[in-house]
Amino acid sequence: MTGEKKYLSRLKEHVLAMAGLENWCGDHFYLMTSRALISTALAYDYLYDEFTPAEREMMARAMVEKGFKPALELYYGHGNEADWPWVIRRNNWNAIPNSGIIFAACTIFGEYETDICADILEKAAQSIESPLLYLAPDGELYEGLGYAAYTWNYLVFGFEALRHTFGTAFNLDTAAGSQHSYKIPYTVMTANGTF
Repeated sequence: MTGEKKYLSRLKEHVLAMAGLENWCGDHFYLMTSRALISTALAYDYLYDEFTPAEREMMARAMVEKGFKPALELYYGHGNEADWPWVIRRNNWNAIPNSGIIFAACTIFGEYETDICADILEKAAQSIESPLLYLAPDGELYEGLGYAAYTWNYLVFGFEALRHTFGTAFNLDTAAGSQHSYKIPYTVMTANGTF
């Protein structure tokens, strides 16, 4: 944005270091993995020409190996669900990981491991339907305003990635209540500001 190479160099340093980490999920839930997938995918897409082919391959491989493959194990019923409860949850623990997976898979779809991307997109879209049911009636989810805002930050990434890649969000973005989510901040505003 500034044209100054020092920012590009610093970003590349961080993204490539993250791609080189042993894993993105530790032994617990997948929220941090979703953030890593989105961050890596954003850098991969926005700065595509600034990375070498080898660097892009490293980033794409990291998304597949550290994000998609562990998730696929759970989508297919393998692994310890006690350590990874997000696949079957009906709250932000489901919506956020699946949104990150969708965003990253759309970013490299058709360029790197397309079969894995297609598989993970199908499974993520099926899994994310569960928490989307709870957007009704007002788009807020049952966890409250803070969690709704946190969740929507990720849902938008996922929905827009699907629309950009396939021309549709496959009706995930039309879940009952989702059309009213923009009203959430206004329902808690007062003359003195927001609650």
